[in-house]
Amino acid sequence: MKINIKATNFELTPAISDYLDSKLESLKKFKRYLGQEEANWLCNVEVGRATAHHLHGEIFRAEVQLFFANQHIYKEATAQNLYAAIDEVKDEVEAALSAHGQKRQTLIRRGGRAVKNILRGINPFKKY
Repeated sequence: MKINIKATNFELTPAISDYLDSKLESLKKFKRYLGQEEANWLCNVEVGRATAHHLHGEIFRAEVQLFFANQHIYKEATAQNLYAAIDEVKDEVEAALSAHGQKRQTLIRRGGRAVKNILRGINPFKKY
């Protein structure tokens, strides 16, 4: 997986970069769902300090764009702490990948079930 990290409105330290890498490495467990080698994945990460006038104090945001197999997942999270925002966005991306993988498995099983019923002589498209 190729990871591009961009920092906005603050300095990116090696500690933050290492933390991001360790959190995004946990996404590799979803490669069996996605049907593509992880070397072809592209992950764009932007972390930064939010400077909106309606937010008070130190508000950090993290956003992740994940490109794989002609698919695109975009998630964003804000929190009082940069590490909390990174954890939150990682959880959201994992949930989206899991949902994508389960949908893909369901479609494959549904197709297999239809083929099996056709071979048995049952019309899968007929409403009983």
